[in-house]
Amino acid sequence: MRALALLRSILGIVFLIPWTVLYSVITIVLGNVNQFARADRYVRYWARKLLDAFGVHVKLHGVENIPTDRGVLFIFNHQSHFDILALKAHVPRVLSFGAKAELFKIPFFGPAMRALGTLPIERGNRAEVFRVYQKAQERFSSTLNFILAPEGTRQSKPEIGIFKKGPFIFAINGQVPIVPVVIAGAYEILPKHSLIPNSRRLSRTVHMEFLPPLETQGLTAQDAATIRDEAYSQVLRTFTKLQPLIEPL
Repeated sequence: MRALALLRSILGIVFLIPWTVLYSVITIVLGNVNQFARADRYVRYWARKLLDAFGVHVKLHGVENIPTDRGVLFIFNHQSHFDILALKAHVPRVLSFGAKAELFKIPFFGPAMRALGTLPIERGNRAEVFRVYQKAQERFSSTLNFILAPEGTRQSKPEIGIFKKGPFIFAINGQVPIVPVVIAGAYEILPKHSLIPNSRRLSRTVHMEFLPPLETQGLTAQDAATIRDEAYSQVLRTFTKLQPLIEPL
């Protein structure tokens, strides 16, 4: 079974490259004519097929906690590139991600991210990050939402890292609710510094739980640390609860 899983994963990598180029071109075209919702549907399909190619299933919990009448900032714990695929494939809202600025240099993929309104995050340049956040605040709406990883980067172990305040200040300034999304099982598919996804099992399940929104109405930037700590506590507690459901490496 492990040999079959490895072969499937290698074929998945071969499939990934032309599939991503194709859908990047489609996204660039649609994004540049302001067809964002249509582009998002294509990207959702791209992500779902890549999950299928690597034998990854996603089980959702708490979808009823997502507000449907206003813009939302989703935050998620980040442990694998498969976090992004799972979120893009299964969060039932049009999303703009934040991504490290270096990714925008990748041919096809970078321009596609730009066409979708992805936020370029300059790690180590706090002033530039807040400038990008400030410019994006006016884009929150009932049909467009943002999603950020408050840890700032993928974790090297299946654990929850320290949360930065930036995303919480972003939500407070926009006066939008924060919905924490807890992801468990993505690390085991592709740990940081690994190259071949899910090479030991034919299938794996990622569990994704949406927590009740944290309201920011009436809060100020001085409240960011408090709401950050509350979000961290909830995410850590839920991640620990989900761990018994995860297949080991």
